[in-house]
Amino acid sequence: MASHIILPPEDADENHHHEEDGEEEEREELGHDDGERAPPEQPPKAALPFSATYVRISRDSYPNLRALRNASSVSLADAAYVKISEGDFGYVLDDVPHLTDYVPDIPTYPNPLQDHPAYSTVKQYFVNEDDTVPQKVVVQKNSRRGVHFRRAGPRQRIYFGPDEVKACIVTCGGLCPGLNTVIRELVCGLSHMYNVNSIFGIQNGYKGFYSSNYLPLTPKSVNDIHKRGGTVLGTSRGGHDTKKIVDNIQDRGINQVYIIGGDGTQKGAYEIFKVFFNLMCHL
Repeated sequence: MASHIILPPEDADENHHHEEDGEEEEREELGHDDGERAPPEQPPKAALPFSATYVRISRDSYPNLRALRNASSVSLADAAYVKISEGDFGYVLDDVPHLTDYVPDIPTYPNPLQDHPAYSTVKQYFVNEDDTVPQKVVVQKNSRRGVHFRRAGPRQRIYFGPDEVKACIVTCGGLCPGLNTVIRELVCGLSHMYNVNSIFGIQNGYKGFYSSNYLPLTPKSVNDIHKRGGTVLGTSRGGHDTKKIVDNIQDRGINQVYIIGGDGTQKGAYEIFKVFFNLMCHL
């Protein structure tokens, strides 16, 4: 379950308003104004910038939603990136933002995997757009359908032509086993499966976007890196300049960024995304 869930202000919560109106009427009847004038009414808050595809869900359909909202540390500005929708019988989709949410008219291309000898023979290899995965696998007969997540996997249509892709890979934060394996599989997958030729490694973590040279990566150059420890790209912790990262990505024409790391690394990726989102809103 996602921990960052923000709902629009509860301007439609009738029970809450009835309680306030009842208290005010009771105060007037008893003549208890405490010698103070009532504060002027505050203007209604502006609606949060949810897109038309976002659906405000009821608290009855999403367990502990009030607790999640109260416990969330996300600012109201972050609510624009939350994407939650609901369906019949208590179905709730805790979705992720999609490229088409921000660029609706982006062209699509056939997935190269449909002509790949290793994958084209597999029936129903591609994931259906409506496929979701339930949060709880074991349920009772009368249970509500509950929270679901978008199913990952290859789609029949992709949003980047192989010739126009310029991808980069960066590792950040502390070391852990398998980092070089992830780098190797990304490079080999992009090259062999999606026919991408321009792949670069960012050296020494986030700072490497603007303080180090980009390292060209090919299946040949990463062939045996999975046998080594650490990360062949190097890493670093914190202290990066998000604006410089975004400027460098734009200047070099990078259009796919693969970020490998833990919680802190993903928070940094989220900050980079928000800067790009604001730039797109002003285009």
